[in-house]
Amino acid sequence: MTGDLSNIFQTLGQTPRVNTPRAQWAQLKLPRNPFNDGAYDSYRSRPFYTAHLREVLSDLARWLQEVEARETTDSFALRGAVGVGKTHLLAFMEEQLRQPSPDKRIVLKVELTQKGYRSTALGGLILEGLSQRPMPWMPKAPDGVLSLLWTLAEHDKPVQGEGQLAGTLRALQQGSLIEREDQARLYTRWLFREDLTPRELKQLGMHGRLDWEGELIWVLAEILRLGYAVDAWGVCFLLLDQFEDLFRDTYSDLKRARILTDLRTLHDEAAERKAPLGLLISYSPDMEERLRDDGQEREGEVEAQLGHSYAALKSRMDRRKQSIRPLQGKEEATAFARAWIQGLEQETGVEAAISDERLREIVDRAIQQMQQGRTLLTRHIFTPRQLLAALKAVMEEPG
Repeated sequence: MTGDLSNIFQTLGQTPRVNTPRAQWAQLKLPRNPFNDGAYDSYRSRPFYTAHLREVLSDLARWLQEVEARETTDSFALRGAVGVGKTHLLAFMEEQLRQPSPDKRIVLKVELTQKGYRSTALGGLILEGLSQRPMPWMPKAPDGVLSLLWTLAEHDKPVQGEGQLAGTLRALQQGSLIEREDQARLYTRWLFREDLTPRELKQLGMHGRLDWEGELIWVLAEILRLGYAVDAWGVCFLLLDQFEDLFRDTYSDLKRARILTDLRTLHDEAAERKAPLGLLISYSPDMEERLRDDGQEREGEVEAQLGHSYAALKSRMDRRKQSIRPLQGKEEATAFARAWIQGLEQETGVEAAISDERLREIVDRAIQQMQQGRTLLTRHIFTPRQLLAALKAVMEEPG
């Protein structure tokens, strides 16, 4: 007796069904995992838990207001371990300060990460930022013209002053449109240290090529000061991120010295010559992702090197300084997780079916994972980045 083999090939080519348990985020009726750690440094794609940063943000807001009112010339040093959210905060600040305003602010964010491999100095990085991302209120510049210069060329108040730089800037505002464009284009080339003929230098009123490492910083500060004096623009906020990378191997000793000297010059230009500058320097006190096991602030290796070799700059940075601390304990971790879930709910309009008790269980599991991975210190101290990665992993687990 034989069995029926007439349908033996019926399922050939079909994918067998597998009863795969759903991830926890799917069981909670969420459209995706709410803990998107890949978007951590993009403030547009993630919430930002700030309840533990109220004092820092309040002081930072006061500093911004004081700089714009010309009540202080101090810089602001923002320190914190890797992963606490400094870059995210600076990105938010940059976008907010770029909003249209009668104050006509200039805002520029410069990251020093990997810049050590390039031949540019700090002045070159500032110029690069100004050319690639002009302020939205500035008039559209002709091709090959720096928007900052064209803003001055189109301004109705003439530049004041008797120095050579004031005279060349004043020449940008004179003559026909074509003549002003030609002059502004020459000036832009000179700022970027392109080769100019003797005739072009004479037309510009300059004697030679601009010194990239030292003179350029002074020239940029002077342009900002002269333009501010005739209301062509307001205060320039320079947000310098990843300052600790200056002390990595990607920067030679010579390049590090030049950039730190430029930073000290910017401080002095603001304090002594009243250049309209607000300088914010963000950095991690240590090179690696390291947290203090008692939550206390101590001088890190970056600060130690800075104090040893560049004490004058460190003393200027220490005048106004705040630390972004990491998260501490289950209560803050739970509030952080809730903020992320609420962010997804607002984005998608889908309400998560998750109770406070269930959320605490998820957070407990995330903390356990960090403990097992030895990324968590003795007092439940962790960065938002660490917690976010652990929460994402827990939410991908089958329910």
